[in-house]
Amino acid sequence: MVGKGEEVAEVEVDGAEEKRRRKAAKRAAAAAAEEMDAAEAKKQKKAAKKAAAAAAAAEEEAAPEAKGDVEDAEARKQRKAAKRAAREAAAEGRAEVQEEQKESDVQTPPTKKKKNTEETASKEKDSNGTETPKKEADDSDPNPYRLFVGGIPWSVEEDQLRKDFSECGEIVDLKLMMDMETGKSKGIAFITYSDEAGFQAALKFDGKEYAGRKLNISKANSTGGKSKGKGKGKDGKGKGKGKFDPNRGKGHLLPRNRITAEKFTGTVTDWKGKYGWIQPAEEVQHEKAAKHQGRLFVSKDDLEGGAEELAPGTAVEFHIWEDSTGLGAEEVVAS
Repeated sequence: MVGKGEEVAEVEVDGAEEKRRRKAAKRAAAAAAEEMDAAEAKKQKKAAKKAAAAAAAAEEEAAPEAKGDVEDAEARKQRKAAKRAAREAAAEGRAEVQEEQKESDVQTPPTKKKKNTEETASKEKDSNGTETPKKEADDSDPNPYRLFVGGIPWSVEEDQLRKDFSECGEIVDLKLMMDMETGKSKGIAFITYSDEAGFQAALKFDGKEYAGRKLNISKANSTGGKSKGKGKGKDGKGKGKGKFDPNRGKGHLLPRNRITAEKFTGTVTDWKGKYGWIQPAEEVQHEKAAKHQGRLFVSKDDLEGGAEELAPGTAVEFHIWEDSTGLGAEEVVAS
């Protein structure tokens, strides 16, 4: 049998063993914890290094952009400064000009002096030594190179007239006057040249013969009439150099002579309200047939059947008449 003392001893041994085991367990737990802390610390250090490397790379990438932004901001600043300087310089320049003008106005009273000079220049002395106003050239004429041309043959049309007178110089305007009733030329025109040379060259043909008629050329006045002439003389007759044509503007009233026994045929080439032109289908044997490019004049009064006009291209039948201006058609009917 085990004694009571031995039981007590065993119990004490067991307690001491238990304490040792608990201490060993605590040390093991502490060691494990330290190992885990060390591993976690290493892991955290690695993560921190990676984060630092990433931040450094990001800074390097962002550095050029930041530099560019700084440069752009500096450039804008310099441009603004330059604009301000330019505005200030312009303002100073204007101020200087204004100041100079003020000084000039104060120092010089030119108006009165200039007026006196002009008044002196505008006067001239006559044979008695008396001062009289000096005549000045008239600069009010808007067309200084405009000519009146009379005596133009009635057979000459505007294109031919322009071609012939262009040999004198450049023509900027030409108007051949036409009779509104007959559509025929009145034998007068107004021609405007571009310069003095052409104007003077054309004036030299005054009195010259042109296609069988004598030309009457002079400078046209501002209203389009002739500049020559001395007003009315005795019995209302003018003393100007222009010739009076009693038949001018009365072509449709001139005596006619029919030259055809049978009707001709032809085609209407033009119609201008109250008159037109017909191209005969066959040649007309007459000394005046070549006038007006071979065409025949026709008035609305010469139309038969109550017609008031003829459309260009219309085929017609007609008799032919002649007067002092050329050939025409009468008793005209559409065929």
